[in-house]
Amino acid sequence: MHLRWEFQGVQDPGKPTDPPFNVAPEWIETTVKNITGFWNNRTQAGMDQLTALTSQDAAGKKRRILIRYYLEPVKADRHTLIKVFPAGTNGRSNMGVSTGELRASDNEPNKETRRFTAAHEFGHATSLSDEYVENSKDASYLEAGFKSYTPGSPYDFDRDADMVANKEVRARYYWHLAEWVASVEGGGASYTVEQGNYRYQIAPYPKGLSPRIRTYHSYPVVEMSVVNRPSPRAKYDVVLNLIGQDDFGKGDRPGSLAPGHVTDGLLLVLLKMKINFIETNDFWAIRNTLSAIDRKIKRTFNYRDDDHQGKWYFRGRFSGSPAVEFSKCALLFFPRFLVPNFPGPKDSMVEDYARDVEVYQEDANKKFDYVHTSREYTKVVTALEGMRHFDVFIKSAGVFEEHSAAWDSPQGRKLTLTTGWFTDADELLAAELPRMIGIEKKAEDVTAADLLHVADGILLDASIDRF
Repeated sequence: MHLRWEFQGVQDPGKPTDPPFNVAPEWIETTVKNITGFWNNRTQAGMDQLTALTSQDAAGKKRRILIRYYLEPVKADRHTLIKVFPAGTNGRSNMGVSTGELRASDNEPNKETRRFTAAHEFGHATSLSDEYVENSKDASYLEAGFKSYTPGSPYDFDRDADMVANKEVRARYYWHLAEWVASVEGGGASYTVEQGNYRYQIAPYPKGLSPRIRTYHSYPVVEMSVVNRPSPRAKYDVVLNLIGQDDFGKGDRPGSLAPGHVTDGLLLVLLKMKINFIETNDFWAIRNTLSAIDRKIKRTFNYRDDDHQGKWYFRGRFSGSPAVEFSKCALLFFPRFLVPNFPGPKDSMVEDYARDVEVYQEDANKKFDYVHTSREYTKVVTALEGMRHFDVFIKSAGVFEEHSAAWDSPQGRKLTLTTGWFTDADELLAAELPRMIGIEKKAEDVTAADLLHVADGILLDASIDRF
């Protein structure tokens, strides 16, 4: 694949008297070398692995097509104009259809975090979507918000992947090329992505179902909302994804979907909660509470022990198209958050958070305008709250109160958590989570059999077991 980028140095918008970044030939050479090495040889993962498409016809004849990305710096006839800002410029790098933006320091991996931003943006240029869940813009205090870039964002759990965390290439990132080559050849041709010890292949996406080019790498086989089943309180979303054998699905790495196990599917349960803090608007108090809730829910329902993700899995046949028989379809719970509380005017984090959510407002004197900013934040919350499944209210116990978790009614979807000296919101909410999916039990009492209904209407002859 041949991409042509024109690099153009620009000014830091916050420093209008400074000159634009000097896009020197040495900088361009380093950028091209680092990006192509990352994508062609997996250098960022400490490897030297080529990626190829392989196939075998009915007569046993094998074919191997080596995948190589070529990035050519040009002055004309470009595919994409890349605007390069000085290092330290505020804002996020991005990639559009014909224009992208990078910071000068983005052209090589960060030595401490291993994050390689330019390689991530290059992934977008090859047609890949973000695999992470947006945690900045959607009023969720840097935890997973309600919206997803791809339905359900199943690969958000692959924490070292390039399209999640800007770190490592995955075999699945070439699957759209495998489907494209097969479609060009016709005649029922099919290919496997071969990368080191990984052989990635999933069912092809049916042609003619969408005006856009899609694959089951980035789109689920089913996405649906569940309401009032099996109990009137239940409300959640389920997303079923095909999982191929790359670093995430094969189970041979600590960060795999289920370390030690080969998986072929992922059934996600999304729970969208609007979290209302009754007594505080303090940024760090809210942030730390949400982080603890997210961690507690995932540890309780997604981990078989302290070190290994993957607790339950389904077996069964998908009831629709494509016809897929799952042998180990992992079940993961994915909490999502929305917080209507905006930090107070004197909070040390209020301006940074406002910028994250992209609601920052200035007055006529170019000073931070708290009143108008908080109004804009409320607009963001209002636009998203219709997606919520549950309202959760958090408050502290009074002098003569005990900690508790109380629903508004036997069928209600409003939960009030009263925290005590020794019981925090994360413990209380995790204990009540089964009720959100129709299981009228505390978390500690839930069995695999209780969860079987999650696959109703999705998998035929389904059964469930523990990893």
